[in-house]
Amino acid sequence: MCLFLRKLCIGKLFVSHCVCVISFTTFGYLCIYAYLCVSNIIIHYITKLSFNYGEEIFCPSELIINEDGSIFHLHLKPENLADKVILVGDPGRVALVASHFDNTECEVSNREFRAITGTYHGKRITVLSTGIGCDNIDIVVNELDALANIDFKTRTEKEKLHQLTLVRIGTCGGLQPYTPVGTYIASAKSIGFDGFTKLLCWS
Repeated sequence: MCLFLRKLCIGKLFVSHCVCVISFTTFGYLCIYAYLCVSNIIIHYITKLSFNYGEEIFCPSELIINEDGSIFHLHLKPENLADKVILVGDPGRVALVASHFDNTECEVSNREFRAITGTYHGKRITVLSTGIGCDNIDIVVNELDALANIDFKTRTEKEKLHQLTLVRIGTCGGLQPYTPVGTYIASAKSIGFDGFTKLLCWS
């Protein structure tokens, strides 16, 4: 009988201890969850987008506009950009491509980014240098998208998506024996091996 009561007491103590641990653990998880929720809300309103009547407003840290109304790196204004854009790596090639234009509308330059907009056989074209490397191309493409799809006055996205046609003209290395130096190549697709493409959402 004593042995049974002893086991019963130990059992109650064990159950009580388990209940306390479970209760404490649940409370701890709730505290952590609440902390994360509040932190996300604070971060969202301080460092990310602010909202006004349901519209996303790009804050100055996300969309830097120069005093003259041009985008930060490219120094282009929305009205300076053509729907068709030729990208080259070397700023020196911009003038070479633009030499075939019938007329020149505007020319801007900042660091390695040089742009000339004009017309060729009645078609409005912008030729723009990107400099070297994927990081530079990332800057250029993002700012071109901002020029085409964000209203700089209200800092909000335009209602209608505006697509640009981007064509890169440049040089590359070759491994195949049937493409000797000087061969003209028109690429249909490209594959990045830097790991970044895995982060993109493909539709």
